[in-house]
Amino acid sequence: MEYSQSTRSRIRYTFHSVIAISYLVLFLIGIFFSFVLPEDVKEHQKRTIYLLNSKNFINSIFAYKGNLVWTILFIYLAIVQIYIHTQDFELLPTSNVRDNRSFSYASSNVGKYTKQYVVKYILKNFILFVCFMIIDEIFIFSGGQCSSGDENTGLRSAEACRKTGGEWRGGFDISGHFCFLMNISLILWCELFIYFDYVKKKNIQNFINWWITNGIIVILAVLIAWTMLLCITAIYYHTLMEKILGFVLGYICFYVMYQIIPNHPLLNKYLY
Repeated sequence: MEYSQSTRSRIRYTFHSVIAISYLVLFLIGIFFSFVLPEDVKEHQKRTIYLLNSKNFINSIFAYKGNLVWTILFIYLAIVQIYIHTQDFELLPTSNVRDNRSFSYASSNVGKYTKQYVVKYILKNFILFVCFMIIDEIFIFSGGQCSSGDENTGLRSAEACRKTGGEWRGGFDISGHFCFLMNISLILWCELFIYFDYVKKKNIQNFINWWITNGIIVILAVLIAWTMLLCITAIYYHTLMEKILGFVLGYICFYVMYQIIPNHPLLNKYLY
């Protein structure tokens, strides 16, 4: 079914609103439980429940190595998007089953979509670099330090501190989990919407093969893992203000990459 441009814009706006509000609801539920549970109970649960410990394997893989995970999934989605946007799919008139299908290669769009995903990749990394530079500088400015034993290592980056075995102590520590995990997950949600919207618009469900379908399932599973980590962070880690600021920063990539640029004619023309 073909939708008008205005209808598709409303559908996209509705989806973006729903997914943005969903993270707000998740955040508020986590804050509620954080206030309801006494501090001694939360500390006991963090010590005794493996998945609540910051060193659990899910956090180690999907948060501490989350940038690598996101990069792999984003590149995969970019390849899928370029593939489906540069094929002229046609069902043969005799049937609509998978075996009776044909497509031709539309090379004129390859450069356009490749540029778009290269720009998105650069934007995400630049925005998060700036965000974490600000977060780390606020932490250091507020009296925090990277400690190894009782000594200050002098490191000014939370990531570098963790990699060297140090401990980030003492300052105003804006939630990096919320900033990072929200930004990367919102990007993937938006890309999934673009994928499903295009497949439905062009009615090419019969051309979607198993490797695309299974890849989408993997991405959804990772998004669930990130959601779980955000819930744990909201309940068990950071002060309220540290979580609020991390939460707000978590929308920056989403807002810049999927709100400002697509809706600004010149930016959309030259960047996407």
